Amino acid sequence: MQFATHPNFRICWNCNPQDLEDGGIRTNFEIVKDRIGLVHMRDLYEDYPYSELFQMLRGIDYQGFCLAEIPETSDPIRVMKYFRTLFEAQQAC
Repeated sequence: MQFATHPNFRICWNCNPQDLEDGGIRTNFEIVKDRIGLVHMRDLYEDYPYSELFQMLRGIDYQGFCLAEIPETSDPIRVMKYFRTLFEAQQAC
């Protein structure tokens, strides 16, 4: 990021366990918050501080997309409804 100074340069916040290392999620978020252009999530039941992430995204008035990588299912509509409920619950915290 030191060399990519163009205003259109963006990163994907990938919700990895490494986000929690070296000072924690807030420290790492502060480093890149002005460059986040996309958020890639996994299942929201995983051990990741999604509520804290969503709070920080609101704090920077994030207007981008959040993508979800969830396992294949034979009932995608049902799973999407569950995921939406979890997503909204995490944001309410």
